[in-house]
Amino acid sequence: MNTYKDQHSPFLHSNSGFENYGVLENQNIGDKEFNDLVVSGALLSLTRFENVTFRSCVFFASRMENVSFANCTFIDCKFQFTKVDHCHFANTSLENCSWEASTTNKSSFYSCSMDYKTSHQLMRGNNRITLDPLYAEAA
Repeated sequence: MNTYKDQHSPFLHSNSGFENYGVLENQNIGDKEFNDLVVSGALLSLTRFENVTFRSCVFFASRMENVSFANCTFIDCKFQFTKVDHCHFANTSLENCSWEASTTNKSSFYSCSMDYKTSHQLMRGNNRITLDPLYAEAA
């Protein structure tokens, strides 16, 4: 299992000069797949993820602020003791995710598909949710 902690970032190539001790800021990350990644004690801020798949990843004691996710997929991911604030999710799928002691606040979810547990979690915060039109018609 890969861990994003301290100096090493699996999000970026090792020659990118990223060594900010658990801070990922002002980056564009696209067309990648992360499997079994553990993001622990990190701050993700002002970063855009596009066409990224997170499979069986764990976000532990981390904070996401002003992060954008476009056309991304979260499958079997765990959010544990993590804060998600002022983030934007567009055309993103959240499948079988768990939210243990995590909060989402003032984030937007446009044209996203999600499981029941995730939608329940997101409705608890001050979030804006617009479901995928196809999903909304089927419900």
